[in-house]
Amino acid sequence: IILPCNIMRAFETEVVDIDPFCDHTDPQVVALADEFSSNVPSGLSWNDWEKAYAVEAFAFVRDEIKYKVLHNWTVPVSYTLNNRHGNCGTKACLLVALLRAVGIEAEFCVEKIDTTDVFFFVPRLITEKCNGKSIHFSAAVKLMGDDDVAQWYHVDATTDWELATGMSGVASDTFMVEFDGDSHAVAGGGHGGGSGFGPSVKRRGSIEDYMNKSSRVS
Repeated sequence: IILPCNIMRAFETEVVDIDPFCDHTDPQVVALADEFSSNVPSGLSWNDWEKAYAVEAFAFVRDEIKYKVLHNWTVPVSYTLNNRHGNCGTKACLLVALLRAVGIEAEFCVEKIDTTDVFFFVPRLITEKCNGKSIHFSAAVKLMGDDDVAQWYHVDATTDWELATGMSGVASDTFMVEFDGDSHAVAGGGHGGGSGFGPSVKRRGSIEDYMNKSSRVS
């Protein structure tokens, strides 16, 4: 029997600290999680239910939250939902919050990237004000495989369809990725290296310390 997510939350065994930038108890997050839960077909096993929900949450954050460079990213998930845009950090916060809202274990992926390599298409006037190394954020979700062995999947919902289309043929790292619940969803030639968790990727339960810092672009 598949329980509505508001009932499932009462049976969560792991207590996750409330993160001001990734609040999975935010009313808007809970309402959206309930909506996604109702969209999942009935009769699924718990493992398949989690996969279906995670796939829908990922697609929503990727497609409905448009990528935008933010000068002020110290915002809660409710701001991201209301404004329908975000950067890699705020989009990752929303995805992690939506997953945690129904008891699915989720974390953040943090990695250092070369600013000039990744943002070579940005005018020099801007890149000169950036640190040579930038931080990229994405998410990780823990799902049960067909062999009943739990596995962490690296999922990056940063690039929406409009951004991917606009940058097609310009930046190799900028293309939309799909998540099917059974494999990693990161750019093959991008930060994850196509192998899920590249050597520079660190998993963390919170990125609050990063989010409290101001943008490197003034």
